[in-house]
Amino acid sequence: MSRRDARETAMKLVYQQMINEVDLEDESTLELAMFRDKKEVKITEKDQAYLREVLAGVEEQKKFLDEIIERLSVGWQLKRIPFVDLAILRLAIFEMKFKEDIPVSVAINESVELSKKYCGDASASAINGILGNFARKELSAERLK
Repeated sequence: MSRRDARETAMKLVYQQMINEVDLEDESTLELAMFRDKKEVKITEKDQAYLREVLAGVEEQKKFLDEIIERLSVGWQLKRIPFVDLAILRLAIFEMKFKEDIPVSVAINESVELSKKYCGDASASAINGILGNFARKELSAERLK
């Protein structure tokens, strides 16, 4: 599994947690995520560690992440943002703020690609705008390098 696949899996699990309130720390949840299109996906220990870290982090920081999203979503209340868009935004902002091993530009680009695949047409530009504003206005200059 590539990091891109692991990120997509993480986004799907964040989304599932919003609609089904699944326990993201339950091993069976992670095991179910390893199956895609009825085939088992090989997941490396590094990707498992990434998934566990970002899933726990997004859950732990959800209130903080949502405050950022709501502040930067001009004209939109959090409750009006589609769940898939919200899952992508939560994951991306968590990576941008807390995962120093992931370049900010990668977090933004991967999120835009996920939104093109899973969201409506306007979502990609909205997500790009929110994440770009977050990067410019709220991340330190050192983190952007």
